[in-house]
Amino acid sequence: LINHKMAHAIVLYQTSESPASKRYFDAENLNDAMMELIAIYEKILGQREKSSSKLTYTVKDILGWCDGIQDLVCMTYKKDLFSYVPHDREWVKKKLYEQFTRLR
Repeated sequence: LINHKMAHAIVLYQTSESPASKRYFDAENLNDAMMELIAIYEKILGQREKSSSKLTYTVKDILGWCDGIQDLVCMTYKKDLFSYVPHDREWVKKKLYEQFTRLR
């Protein structure tokens, strides 16, 4: 088994049907990748709720956002294979849930 918390991660996401909405980022480890996804969600939420100085949301909200975007995958590096292992949206949501609950 791979220690995902320590593995380099690449997250690819697409927020709409438009190919121009494709984005990716990499992180030193899975925890950092999940924190970056949370930051992306917070930025989008902040753009929607400009009148509010404080953002409030639940884990259900961020997981709903994950379901609502066009695509979301994560790849984690596996040293013994010298390659990245792909993970689907449900796996990313599970890891986000774990990260979110540790933060709250």
